[in-house]
Amino acid sequence: MQKIRAKHAFSITAVVLFVLIVIFAARNKHTEPSSPQSTPSKLVFAIGKHPPSALVLIAKNQRFFEKHGIDISFKDYPSGVRSLAGMLAGEAQMANAADVPIATQTLITRDFKIIASIASADNDARIVARRDHGISAPIDLRNKRIGVQKLSSVHYFLHAFLLSTGIHDKEVTTVYLKAEELAPALIRGEIDAFSMREPYVRQALDGLHDKAIVFSKDNLVVRGEMLVARNDFLATHKEDAKAVARALIDAEEFSLKFPEPSIEIVAQELQANGKDIAESWPEMHLGVVLSQASLLQLEIAAQWALPLIDGNKSNQPSNILNFIDARVLEEVRPQSVTFIHESDRTP
Repeated sequence: MQKIRAKHAFSITAVVLFVLIVIFAARNKHTEPSSPQSTPSKLVFAIGKHPPSALVLIAKNQRFFEKHGIDISFKDYPSGVRSLAGMLAGEAQMANAADVPIATQTLITRDFKIIASIASADNDARIVARRDHGISAPIDLRNKRIGVQKLSSVHYFLHAFLLSTGIHDKEVTTVYLKAEELAPALIRGEIDAFSMREPYVRQALDGLHDKAIVFSKDNLVVRGEMLVARNDFLATHKEDAKAVARALIDAEEFSLKFPEPSIEIVAQELQANGKDIAESWPEMHLGVVLSQASLLQLEIAAQWALPLIDGNKSNQPSNILNFIDARVLEEVRPQSVTFIHESDRTP
């Protein structure tokens, strides 16, 4: 009888052990990544830090990227010109930048694609000048030394502003400086004025006080902010690009529901004056789209940049459509893709 009981106990133990092994194996199988996309992908994002990068800054602050499965880190740059250059140099896989430097790069390289427009603004650039250098009106900028970051959106704004005032580009001395060098150069008196946006405008005003005068012009230039990615990244990580787009759409919705917290986030991320951001907020239109207007802005900017590129011998801009990858946004929010492209054409 004892042998039978022992044998019976051994059988029960064996069954229990077998069940435990099956459960353990099932759990291991469940947690094993089925593909690289099932674990957060590592992504470096180059942020051009200026107000129109608001959706990126909000998504970063609210951890919307992580919500959509992206293991993300950020590299900060003082401008979109530099964030785009950093991405193209391999320092990041995706970036935000303004339409003018993006249009400029279409004339230089084919290594990237435009995923979406994420903001537009028609009055975020300013001309800051020194009153004590004889400048009290826009016309006084003639024959002055004006600082600007070359081939940037504020460079294009300076060009348009001067023309609207009746001044030709050749009637001023253009001094090319980095974004962070402009305010100090103006304060030291090395230049008479500069073309820029926040937070650098505030830096100059804080340094010069009543010696400074600011010029702006509504509806002169509509500047677009765009999301771009390296081609080699898109070829292997399209799902990650879609996740980034979803995170920015979440940020868009957040900015609409909570404008005041959004302003606070952007001011904090830019280390800018909250009142300055609040004043410019109504002039910014935040949204993740691909529109015909966005493409037109790029084409105009490329035409303007063409003769300014060092060593460029071409007199024809690139076909902007070759730099658009509409697939990402079409699969995430197709109603936001409104420009005419191949899939719209009937045979």
